[in-house]
Order: sequence, then C-alpha cells, then structure tokens
Amino acid sequence: MKAILLCCTFSFAALGQIPPPPQAPPPPPPAVIEPAPVVAVAEPKTPDQLRREAVLKLMGDRRAMIQGALDGVVLVDAKGDHKITYTPGNFSHTYAVVTVLFYADFPDQHAELRVAGSAPSLWIRIDNPKGRVFLVKAKVNGGAQNRSVKMGRSGYGSVSSVMVPDSDWTIPFTSKERGDGLWELTMKEPLKPGEYGIFASGMSSGAPVGAGGVLYDFGID
Repeated sequence: MKAILLCCTFSFAALGQIPPPPQAPPPPPPAVIEPAPVVAVAEPKTPDQLRREAVLKLMGDRRAMIQGALDGVVLVDAKGDHKITYTPGNFSHTYAVVTVLFYADFPDQHAELRVAGSAPSLWIRIDNPKGRVFLVKAKVNGGAQNRSVKMGRSGYGSVSSVMVPDSDWTIPFTSKERGDGLWELTMKEPLKPGEYGIFASGMSSGAPVGAGGVLYDFGID
C-alpha cells in the first residue's frame, strides 16, 4: 500500500512545470496635467480713475426729480472729499433809484464747510451744466444774518432774467466731462476769502424748493 502511494506522489518541480508567477497589474496611465488657467492681470487704475470712483461713491444713488437736473455736488480740497447738500433760497428785491435789484437769499452768514486752500475742485452730476449751474460768490448780510446772491435787475420798463445770477457775481470755471453725467469743474483763478457756492435755479436743481433756487455752499477763510 505504501509503495502505491509513493509511486503516485510527484511534484511539479520534478516534471519541470513550475507555475508562472502571477502577472503584475498594468501601470496606471500617466496623469493628465491640466494647464494652469491664464489669469488676466488688471491694469492699475490711474489717480483720475480712483478719484472719479470715490466721488461717485460719495454722491450715492441718483435722486434728481427732474430729468437733466443737478443731483450731486462734491468738493475736493487738501482735507479730502466733501459731499455738499443744498441750502434752499428765497427771492428778495430792493429799489435803487429807477432800478429794482433782485437777490436770492440763503440762511446763515457762513457756510458750514470751510475749504482748505483757495483752489478746490468741484464735481457735479448733471447731464449738461452749461447755462444751468453757476459758481457764485455770496454777500454776507450782517443785519439780516444771511447771505445773498445778486440775480437779475429791472429798470425803465425792462426786466432781465431773475433766474440767472448777475455775471459780476459769478466765478469763471472750466468743465470736463467724466462720464455717467459727472463733470469736474476747475476755477480759472484762485478764490479770495469769502462765501461761495454752486447755484442752480429751482428747475435746474430738481429740488422741491421755491423760486429762490438752491446753493451748494462753502467758504474760504
């Protein structure tokens, strides 16, 4: 019995038939490297662009009640940017021999905003400032405790426009359009100490005020 078992015992090694080793798994495909996205580098903003953005942010949302009316004024001086709110005025008149003089009167003798320097820049938002807004000087009235801007005049049966300031009371300036209805006003000469402002009639201002117009006022000491 043992002999039979021995005869039947054999090995693969004796027959030269060693089973092959298991095959290694195929290598993974090479990773696909996506190209890095191209990031556009924004051009640095110019000082003019930064100033424009700051002025628009300070003005806030448009509020004009009348299309084409003045709806924002910002003054820029050495101390920074200042948003100016309007002061409503009232008409008055006085007689001078055969002439009637008209004025737009505004409360208080001095504007709250006092400007650093004599050449501030003014920014306004309006479709077109020509013939609608004026840079004016105001006269301080000690007795009435207010300020006045001389308007039109009449005499000998004629009346000039009382909606436009007297040319002797206006300050010449140049205007440059900055887009989105924004205009930069630059005075042609330095301002002397006194009371000033951007004047607009009631219609041109878009403000719910009477016929005396409005004054975006400031002063220089």
